[in-house]
Amino acid sequence: MDKNEILANFQACTGIDDIGQCLVILEEYEWNLQKAVSASLAQGSNGGAVANGRLQERGQASAPIMLTFSCKLGGIAKNITLDDSSTIGDLKEIASIELGIPLSETKFEDWPEECSVSDPPNNAVLSSLNLPHFVSLHVKAQTSVPGITVGLDAPDAADFAVSCSALKWSSEVENLTKMFELQITNKDNNHVQVLSCEGSKTVLELRQEIIGLFDIPYRKQEWNGFPGTNPPDDDQTMASLNLCQPVHKLIVSTTDISLPQPSSPTDSKPTSSLSKYTSDDSSVDGDEPMDVDDDDDIFNNKHFSTKSRSDLMPEQVDDVGGALLQFQSEFSARYGAGPNFVASPLQTAVQAAFGPDARKRKLLAVYIHHDKSIQSNVFCSQLLSRESIISYLNEHYICWPWDVTSNSNRERFLQECKQYMGSGITDTLRKLKKDEFPVLILAQGRGRSCDVTAIIQGNSEVNELMAKLIHAVEAAEEQKQLDIKEEDARKAREGIKLEQEEAYRQSLEADRAKMLVEQEAILKQEEEERQKKKEEDEKHEAAEQLKNQLPAEPKPDCGSPISQVRFRAPDGSTFMRSFLASESLQTLVNFVGSKGFSSNEYRILKPWPKTNLLALDLSASLESHKIFPQETLIIEEKPDFDS
Repeated sequence: MDKNEILANFQACTGIDDIGQCLVILEEYEWNLQKAVSASLAQGSNGGAVANGRLQERGQASAPIMLTFSCKLGGIAKNITLDDSSTIGDLKEIASIELGIPLSETKFEDWPEECSVSDPPNNAVLSSLNLPHFVSLHVKAQTSVPGITVGLDAPDAADFAVSCSALKWSSEVENLTKMFELQITNKDNNHVQVLSCEGSKTVLELRQEIIGLFDIPYRKQEWNGFPGTNPPDDDQTMASLNLCQPVHKLIVSTTDISLPQPSSPTDSKPTSSLSKYTSDDSSVDGDEPMDVDDDDDIFNNKHFSTKSRSDLMPEQVDDVGGALLQFQSEFSARYGAGPNFVASPLQTAVQAAFGPDARKRKLLAVYIHHDKSIQSNVFCSQLLSRESIISYLNEHYICWPWDVTSNSNRERFLQECKQYMGSGITDTLRKLKKDEFPVLILAQGRGRSCDVTAIIQGNSEVNELMAKLIHAVEAAEEQKQLDIKEEDARKAREGIKLEQEEAYRQSLEADRAKMLVEQEAILKQEEEERQKKKEEDEKHEAAEQLKNQLPAEPKPDCGSPISQVRFRAPDGSTFMRSFLASESLQTLVNFVGSKGFSSNEYRILKPWPKTNLLALDLSASLESHKIFPQETLIIEEKPDFDS
């Protein structure tokens, strides 16, 4: 259970509305909920007395139960945690935001068997459905298009039809979770920044991030490098842009087009900061229909009957980026300079503040404005516009604004607040009356984890506000240093792992190269052996042919002159053979060849006088070459086979 849930449960048990008092008590007991509640009630404090009264009114009702829903759409799964006092409609709104599909097209399937209703309606309260603490649901995006019937997530896809936008989303759903590398060059100063963006990131979110990176206002950004229109529509995702892989290069520069001037008040007369909230002849308790309900709650859905100036935000926000740009422009027109408010969805602000790089993390400052609160004018003009406050906020915080004057905008913010800050903070804001605004929420965290450390109300003084801002930064610094050490240790481990993997890869390469050399040597040896055997076979075949051509050796009693010849081989061995004296020298050469001494490689020498018989007339008889009646001949290798 995180601190936001502990805070909500503590308030529910004790009935203490002062969140500062709750934080003090919980810190004293190290956020042990049971000890803090017991001590608060035992001491008989004001909070305990109120808690006892409320518990009696509720019939000793227990604290809300937290339920976790795993909502799956295609290849995407999002975990959403709600208390059991929420409704199915609340779950659908959060799921539609998380999964990026229209609320009207969101439908849940595969409810667990123990659920008391197979298809609960939007107004069904979770506590009435007998649900387990963890629920796994499948989500379908359902709408109809004539002639098309497609399902995004189920085998019975023919049971429902999908809109063209849903079909486009289905084709990109696999890319929404991919990471795209963007190399962005600031043409003004040639500064290059490489960003890693999820496929679900929109062009608007990218353009808002460029404001912080290159200090180029949204409306002055000129883009080059996007496929097609530069820049694309703000609501397009990275996955839909056909970006180059692995890195897509973009160029941004500053145009000469100035931001449009915000609309001026209808009354051109100079007015004081307080008179901006009243008509010419009326005060706060005049004729305008301010919040007249007894509880004077911020959720009163009433508006001014007349307006003397432009709204900070449209009464019903459809385009978050455009609405926040209007907030920036109107804030500057009313109060002068202010903090660098992020003009992108809260999710982007959370990611910018609590990003993966611990050294770059900042705190998150969420400014909640209510135009009907008299304190809003003072807080903005006297505190948020003060140079020291602005400088400190810009250095240590990511600032994100919202206006809850409109009922629809208030509901939208509370849903996002519950998602990122928990139901405890949401319930605290829900109880605030309009004159208790504005509110500045300070939070720290990492990733999507958001821990609210302070809620500053509009009645604070300058020194008090600065002290709380500094205290929040100092309190977060210790955790930040721990995160940096942990991140450095993780990077060191990853570095060692990469070095080991590289060494292993090089070892494999060396082994592979060595094996290739050995294989080549084996193949070469085998080839030489094959060639040698071939040559030997050829020699043997040639010797056999010569042997077959030789006449029979004459017998001693044949009656014809016979020449007895002794041959001395290169290895020193000897052998003899008888020839007819009338036989040609070629017959003798063929006999030597049949013994394996080819005339191409060997020569036959007569020792005296030393004569190479192969150089003589081979057709002449042995007797004519004086190889008669007997002779000894020497066989030796030729000094040069080519000669």
